Amino acid sequence: MHVLDTLFGNPFDTNTISDSRLAEFTRDHLQRLTQASVGNRYQALIAETKAAYDACFGTMVAEDVASSERGGLTQSTQSALKAFQEAVADQLEAAVRLAFGKSSPEYASFFPQGLTEYRQATLTTAPALMERVVTLITTHQTALSAAQLTRFTQLRTAFQSARQSQQEKKGQVSELKAASKALRHALELRLWKNALVLATEHLNQPEQARVFFDAGLLTLPRRKKPEASDLPPHA
Repeated sequence: MHVLDTLFGNPFDTNTISDSRLAEFTRDHLQRLTQASVGNRYQALIAETKAAYDACFGTMVAEDVASSERGGLTQSTQSALKAFQEAVADQLEAAVRLAFGKSSPEYASFFPQGLTEYRQATLTTAPALMERVVTLITTHQTALSAAQLTRFTQLRTAFQSARQSQQEKKGQVSELKAASKALRHALELRLWKNALVLATEHLNQPEQARVFFDAGLLTLPRRKKPEASDLPPHA
């Protein structure tokens, strides 16, 4: 029964086959099918396999591009946060201290923990700190000047814009990652079906497997997504 069991399991549905190897294997399989498709015998199989391949690896390339873009947006967000932190330490603290004194209630409202919480701000805690600063500068605009309000309002806006773009891209990457996984599974299923169809046509002829498939192309120690250059011209 062990041999029969293998007929009901998808040999392509395994983490031991890397994405790049599966792409190479599928391209090779399509070429072999095309060569063997006398009188368009395998035209339907070729079309369905090509569609599954294009959908799978086209989405993986889009995921890779989106991931790179997300990295750039994360860097922009961190830069916006750093600009705010530097402005607080280099400009605002001195202005508040000179206007009200370091022991004043006004200074304490801006810096309840001194500069420490600003220096240690994260992407998560920064919005509340920025809101505090803009609100308090607005309240004390006469003492701190309109220029300070304009400066910190701009810093807040720059951070909010960068952060929103970063989070939107993060959501896009997550969606593409899920789609890539589902589409890879669909391609694995398509290849398995092809193998079953071809095996049915060539019963008791195991040597025919090498006509349609090069199993050696499936060996790779780790899973890796293909680069855009991995896609064939028709993708």
